[in-house]
Amino acid sequence: MNEFSLAHLTVLSLQPPEMVSVAARTGYQAVGLRLIAVTPDSPGYPLMDDAAAMRETKIRLDDTGLRVGDIEFVKITPEIDIAALEPFAAAGAELGARHVIAAPYDPDLGRLAERFAALADLAGRYNLSVLLEFFPWTVVPNLREAKRIVDAADRKNTGILVDTLHFARSESRLEDIAAIAPDRLPICAVWRTFHDGATAAYGSRRTLATGRRRDQHPRYSRAATDWSYDRAGGSHGKSHARMWPRGSRATRP
Repeated sequence: MNEFSLAHLTVLSLQPPEMVSVAARTGYQAVGLRLIAVTPDSPGYPLMDDAAAMRETKIRLDDTGLRVGDIEFVKITPEIDIAALEPFAAAGAELGARHVIAAPYDPDLGRLAERFAALADLAGRYNLSVLLEFFPWTVVPNLREAKRIVDAADRKNTGILVDTLHFARSESRLEDIAAIAPDRLPICAVWRTFHDGATAAYGSRRTLATGRRRDQHPRYSRAATDWSYDRAGGSHGKSHARMWPRGSRATRP
């Protein structure tokens, strides 16, 4: 059976406890929580600084049987203070998360790899891995460059998050996936647009679904995105999910 995790971006206005309840009602098995805001005008929910919200989130997780797949969003910038992220990592461990999602925003690639390694060392103390997500508009615009950073960091608890939207928009190729060890690709994101097949702008209301897959090389099947689309929003589709399949490809349950 495939396992899907609802990304916080889908319902970013919801506090984590409410998000867990929504995920449970709509058929997800896990959630990804945005504990650090990505932009000044978008919310983040720092459970590491809010004991009451942390307690309520854990109660909802226990009540629903859902788990936390990943926590986000660490932007690796020239100014980043890795040590200051320890409460964030500790919160992830308390929630039972598996992965930290990080993004490359330091133009010095050598320093970026060093900071990525330092983040992995911190995360490792809390039994977390760190996944680097590449974006075409950043200094790590494709899968090949992401692999170079991960290889340079040389930490066992690191990997790459492949988002099919960014994969398609970059110069990445399927051959690049084949060149990466499966344990470096623990999850992936799969996007779905409306029926007309038009390419949606990132973060737009036309974007329907994203999945993140676990334990396999990414195989981006139509069945996977159809399932996510049907369960998370239907024709209204404003969903952004994460898919964690146990099988070799995604199918409807």
